[in-house]
Amino acid sequence: MTAAAGALAWAGSVAAQPPSGPNPNASSVQFSTGFVCPVISTPNVLHSPKGGTLAGGDYTIGGPDVRVPTHATNGDGTGAPDGAHSSPGDTDYSAIWSLDIDTC
Repeated sequence: MTAAAGALAWAGSVAAQPPSGPNPNASSVQFSTGFVCPVISTPNVLHSPKGGTLAGGDYTIGGPDVRVPTHATNGDGTGAPDGAHSSPGDTDYSAIWSLDIDTC
């Protein structure tokens, strides 16, 4: 991962609403803390102070931290900015990356 990509982590945070109902902890869905960092195919994003590079010749613009179901993250939680990751058009693509895997 490049220094530019490492500098993209943003201090802001957005939390998903907790489950409601009689037992809010009964959910079987695994959640991950992650961050928004879309995979973009043009280097034009490097004109932004939040622009950076990813592995495989891809680019990105860093966004806020979020808490989402793991299956909603890039590669269903396995995508890594400095390694194998899903891109737009892939069935498991998401602009949200799991912090359990890496940072952008």
